[in-house]
Amino acid sequence: MRQAAHTMLEARISDDYRSRMDTDDAVLDLLPSGHAARHDRAALASKRYSDLGFVGAMVERQFGFAVSGPSPDMTHATSARQHVQGGCEPYYAVMSGLLRQGTNSIAGDRPVAHVDVGTGVGRLVAESASFGVQLGLGLDLFPEPLAYAHRIVVEDRRVELPLRVTRCRQTTVAIDGLGRSSVFFGVADAHELPLNDKSFELVSCCNVLHRVSDPLGVLREVQRVTAIGGFLLLSNSYDWDHEYSEQAQWFDDTLDLIRDTQDATWSVHTTVDPVPYMSRIFDRKYTYALNEVLLLRRDR
Repeated sequence: MRQAAHTMLEARISDDYRSRMDTDDAVLDLLPSGHAARHDRAALASKRYSDLGFVGAMVERQFGFAVSGPSPDMTHATSARQHVQGGCEPYYAVMSGLLRQGTNSIAGDRPVAHVDVGTGVGRLVAESASFGVQLGLGLDLFPEPLAYAHRIVVEDRRVELPLRVTRCRQTTVAIDGLGRSSVFFGVADAHELPLNDKSFELVSCCNVLHRVSDPLGVLREVQRVTAIGGFLLLSNSYDWDHEYSEQAQWFDDTLDLIRDTQDATWSVHTTVDPVPYMSRIFDRKYTYALNEVLLLRRDR
């Protein structure tokens, strides 16, 4: 199965990057040659994502697991983690259901390839693989989460990782690997996706646009790689932050931009608004973002 998925991926990767497929590395290097962070904001974000305690919290939000063996004075932390998981799982249930809708609506017996842009630790490509998508590709700019994504989604052995349970304390948790052999992960820049035009039948970009320097540019890129007859899943909270982008780049109506910025015809398959997602966790403080979720079909 992995070899067949690898062949599908080679056909969808841009020529400039295809030679990088000949590697046994767990995470593919799909960045442009000489790539550098676009500005200081990306460098600051990179420091955060290299913190394994932060990566552990990301895994917890996407996959959910129990803190193992807390000491008596960590009762609050344990109940807090359960609250986190309860706050995030309904969001992923909606995303999974929409990915399945898109997959089931693709015409004919054509094989389906799914790319998730800004995948974090890979929950959405794990979901699509579970209901029969033949190829999953998770892309993110930061290699640390992707290394854990590969271990959790692709491998089938138990993974241990650090988790910060409060600002001052950290513990170790474990999660069983899923063994999804049709999934690959790669380091890539969402502003310059290393993919051919119209190459993926299923494209997702969730909770990403407010965390990049050029959100409209990224929106155009995910449209570009969506195949005719394929589906684009977008989830946006519009939780803009000067840490990532200038205010001049912000917007609050994705659908109008989809219609106005691409030489293609799109139709709305499903809209769900709002969908709550726990976006920030600081000890006893939790912040929910209300996401607008769109499942769009590319008609031409």
